[in-house]
Amino acid sequence: MSQPNGKYTIDRREGNVWVLEFEDGRIYHFDSVPEGAKEGDRVIKDFDTLTLEPALQSEREQIKSRMDRLFKKRR
Repeated sequence: MSQPNGKYTIDRREGNVWVLEFEDGRIYHFDSVPEGAKEGDRVIKDFDTLTLEPALQSEREQIKSRMDRLFKKRR
């Protein structure tokens, strides 16, 4: 069965296969996820492409920026 386009949450990794939960609760298996993705991350499937949800990428960048500033002040 083909995976539908839409939003998924990464549930876990089983060996070489990623288990993702579709927005309606159905479970699908994927061979790969975007680089840097981990359990609990949200991804969007559009045809054959999986990308991290844009809000998640922005949150990560903001956290990294804050951490960089925090640790620079302590030096």
